[in-house]
Amino acid sequence: MKCKDIEISVVSGNPFAEDKLNRQPLAQNLTDIANMYADTGAVIALDGEWGSGKTTFVRMWHQMLLDRTYKSIYFNAWNTDFQDDPFIAIMSELDEVFQKSKTFSKVVKSGAKIGLKVAGEVAKGILHKATGVDAALIKAGVDELVDQCYQQMSEYQSKKDSLESFRNQLSEFVASEANGKPVFFFIDELDRCNPHYAVKLLERVKHLFEVPNIIFVLAVNISQLQYAVQGFYGSSNIDGKEYLRRFIDIEYTLPAPNMEEYCKFLFDAYDFGTFFNHESRMRNRDLQSEGQVFNYISSDITVASNISLRAANKIFAYTRLALSGYNPAQHFSADLFFLLCYFKVINRPFYNQIKIGEFSIQGLLDAIEKNLPEPIFHSDDNFIMHHISYAVATLLIQYNYQQRGIPREPDFKGKQVDSESDMVFPIKSKKFDLAKLNEALTYESQKRYNFYGLQSALNKIDLVDSLKLTGVN
Repeated sequence: MKCKDIEISVVSGNPFAEDKLNRQPLAQNLTDIANMYADTGAVIALDGEWGSGKTTFVRMWHQMLLDRTYKSIYFNAWNTDFQDDPFIAIMSELDEVFQKSKTFSKVVKSGAKIGLKVAGEVAKGILHKATGVDAALIKAGVDELVDQCYQQMSEYQSKKDSLESFRNQLSEFVASEANGKPVFFFIDELDRCNPHYAVKLLERVKHLFEVPNIIFVLAVNISQLQYAVQGFYGSSNIDGKEYLRRFIDIEYTLPAPNMEEYCKFLFDAYDFGTFFNHESRMRNRDLQSEGQVFNYISSDITVASNISLRAANKIFAYTRLALSGYNPAQHFSADLFFLLCYFKVINRPFYNQIKIGEFSIQGLLDAIEKNLPEPIFHSDDNFIMHHISYAVATLLIQYNYQQRGIPREPDFKGKQVDSESDMVFPIKSKKFDLAKLNEALTYESQKRYNFYGLQSALNKIDLVDSLKLTGVN
């Protein structure tokens, strides 16, 4: 049984074997686009929200390229932002790929001149910050400012020549060593780096490494990266997105995933079927359909929530762990269980309010309407509202009897209008179809375990009860 976030495996020879989001065609399309820019080099920004699957996608794409004999580098910028200057980190990654090539040492030597000059400037800056005195003035004295000016002009020309030499040698080397194909350099997690490192890395890529046959792919959240730009310059008035466009040749937004398909994948990956299809449940007619009910409600709520893949992963992972508190033969409401787990992960304050009994029953329904994803109430799919209505009805009934089967509100019970109709409960709703809600309340009020089920479910979700684990991965 798995109860940790799913780590998608990427294997050589078939990197998209676990591509549950059908993104392999996207990798091929982007490769074709990159090949069109091989003669000039390019920086591609792969934009996506945090948790949208960027890292998994670029790892698969990277491996696909390796399988096709491209030179490809995957570089996690967040793991290297302890470096003073990203130039060293980028050169080290290139050296790792081309370490068997003796001629790459010439590129390294040429780059070392730039690296040493950069290090010198960094050291001067540190001294100035620590003492408040410019290092150049300490060395030369005020009377030598004119000579300093000429010296800096000479150094400027030297840096310019070194830069040009480095880029030429790098370009020639890549052209001779990359099998007639562009070299791909994936930079991931840049938007999580400290602002100074993130901006410096972009500058190094643009000014030092933008040469023919090198394609940089930045897997980033552009909206978050713009804040790094503002942090670097110390002003929220800086137009971060416009600044970033100076460095980016192609901006590509990662398509939204098919969350319904992803929920099916998570159901299988976390092995919910082992629990819901257990023989002890299959022998009981009342429990046989619970797995299907769970599938419906988990997909309906997750899709409507418009949450990230990472957030969906966390909800399913936690739900599977909490579910282990139940014996497979036990009666409980699978739809309500997922709903409560969803609230615990996504909105814990609201979950805690339910747990301590802070609401009246009407107040609880009002709060549920505020905290459920709004698209649920506007869906054209009648089955979605059917599933949600029954889960909410179960919660209202169980909430009323949370304290050892003693009703919190004795007057909350249905009245039979006629023998042909469902009972009518003293409840008002702004978003639910009251007829459907009364139908669900009528049905759920006749289940005995609804008179004591809520506290048991909360104990499982809070991991208070012992877990019935057969093995944890």
